[in-house]
Amino acid sequence: MRLEGYVARAGRNDAGQLADLCVVAFEGRWEEKLAILALTDVKPRVEKVLEILTRQLGILQVSKKVNQNINDKLTRRQREYILFYLSYV
Repeated sequence: MRLEGYVARAGRNDAGQLADLCVVAFEGRWEEKLAILALTDVKPRVEKVLEILTRQLGILQVSKKVNQNINDKLTRRQREYILFYLSYV
């Protein structure tokens, strides 16, 4: 089943399952994931997952901005040189 389909059909009673699914999907340390999955109460588990996903979103946004700045500063010739150099590494 596709994630989007599951999320679209999920209701309030599925919050714990959605949190568990997000824990498995996010990039993080196994210890952190296991600590979240060990929480039996749904509310703290969902809150912790939201905290982590918010942090990861911020990291991705900064990374995207850095990549855009780098791409904007590179001229076409520089890109060609880098691609040429990388093809021989």
